[in-house]
Formats: sequence, structure tokens, C-alpha cells
Amino acid sequence: MMLWQEIRARGYPGGYPSVRDCRARFRGNARIPAPALSPPNPRTVTAWFTTRPGAPDPAGKDTLEATVASPGN
Repeated sequence: MMLWQEIRARGYPGGYPSVRDCRARFRGNARIPAPALSPPNPRTVTAWFTTRPGAPDPAGKDTLEATVASPGN
């Protein structure tokens, strides 16, 4: 709170939560969640199904299995 008051006095327009989250990154106990993985694009998924089984790279195979197993398919 004291740091926020000091930088606010120098003209910082941001709020206290921004300063708190920034400080948390340096303390090692950040509350910032990991970014969510984006789903593969339709062209990539189509290529997985239309190529020979031995052709895709191993990383693509794991993503393919996760995509096929996800609910909503």
C-alpha cells in the first residue's frame, strides 16, 4: 500500500491491484493464472485426419488425442 501511495503521488494513474499484482511477480507468489491454451485451427485438425497415421509429429499426436477426447465433440 505504501509503494502505491508513493508512485501515485508521482503521477501513476493505475490502481492498487495493478501494483499489488506486479509486486507479487517479484515475490514469487503471483496470483496471475497461466494463460489458457488456444484450440487448434480447423486446417490443422483436418490435416491430422487426412494424413497417414505415421506422418504427424509426436506433439501433434498428443494434441489430436486431447481434441478428440474433449467433451462437446
